[in-house]
Amino acid sequence: MIRNALALSCALLLSCGPKPPPQEPEPEPETEPEPETQPEDELQVVGLTGSLSQSEVNGTMETKAIPAFNLCFKYYLEDHEFLFGDLKLSFKVMSSGKVSEVTLVHSSYGDYELEQCFVGKSKFLKFPKPHGGGTEVTYDFSTEVLPGVKTPQGGSTIKFKNALAPFQPEIKKCLGGKNSGYTVTFYLGDSMSEEVENENGKLVTKTLSRVLTLGGYGPDGSREGLECLFDASKGWKLAMDVDGVRKVTLEL
Repeated sequence: MIRNALALSCALLLSCGPKPPPQEPEPEPETEPEPETQPEDELQVVGLTGSLSQSEVNGTMETKAIPAFNLCFKYYLEDHEFLFGDLKLSFKVMSSGKVSEVTLVHSSYGDYELEQCFVGKSKFLKFPKPHGGGTEVTYDFSTEVLPGVKTPQGGSTIKFKNALAPFQPEIKKCLGGKNSGYTVTFYLGDSMSEEVENENGKLVTKTLSRVLTLGGYGPDGSREGLECLFDASKGWKLAMDVDGVRKVTLEL
């Protein structure tokens, strides 16, 4: 499988208009035609029964996928300008060149909706016809924060896990308990002082920080648990004092 890294430039991000992600139609059923002859003069990316050259995969991603992904960035950076990370997508490509399945293999972006936008737009891609039948390829890319935006800092995973303790029932409901196989990236910020009840029922003043957004990836590309967790976390306030925005990745 091909693993080709590509950094999206800030100039590209700024060139796209704030358009919402499109509705993705169901993939059309395809009948597999006879295998084609495979050229011998290029590096091949061998998948199921066929293959695509590295230049064929790069050409499709750079000319079709990256402009579409920039629309995703432009739309979701309006709410969370601090988003950055890297991502790996896996594509099952039919012998016609159309994409039959897209799987998010890895992501450190930490925003479920942005990740879903990447996956959704990838379903519209069409690669050159693979040589020898359907194939499977992967593609990696990464981005940095926009100029002028302070990069989120990392945080203590131990403190963060302790702060998540009150929300374990919701996490278990969404992800299925400990060792679920999900890797989740959180952004934490908007710290404020609030009066809350302690274990003795007395009001005490604590510094709380809000979960700004989250995302990640599950076992075998599963996304259902993340959607549940993303919705549940919108009201979470954790007992942590955060300066600016913190980014923490946990295996849950």
